[in-house]
Amino acid sequence: MATMFKAVYGSPRPVTVECEVPAYPNADADGCTIYENTHFLSEAEAWERVLAEHDAGLSLEARRVKNLRAELEAAEKSTATAAILATEAREAFRQWERRQTEDDAGQAGGEVGNG
Repeated sequence: MATMFKAVYGSPRPVTVECEVPAYPNADADGCTIYENTHFLSEAEAWERVLAEHDAGLSLEARRVKNLRAELEAAEKSTATAAILATEAREAFRQWERRQTEDDAGQAGGEVGNG
């Protein structure tokens, strides 16, 4: 049996595994296929991969946060515009409603005066 070091995303350090034949396409003792970018005979190489994988994951998540912030900012602007339009529409409706009431009162008053 050979000892290999496996770089597993989600693990903060290389995982030590035993292997019958430490080469692709064989499997380690955990049943995982041995690939040259996941299994290493050198623990130092496994550490390099673990660090690189976690740095890449951190970079992806930071980019995701940046994109979500931009989406949120756009949604906030859109919501503010919608609120302004809704307020303007309500005010325009109130003005229209007042004119209708005034017109109705004027017509009613005119009918009374003509009678």
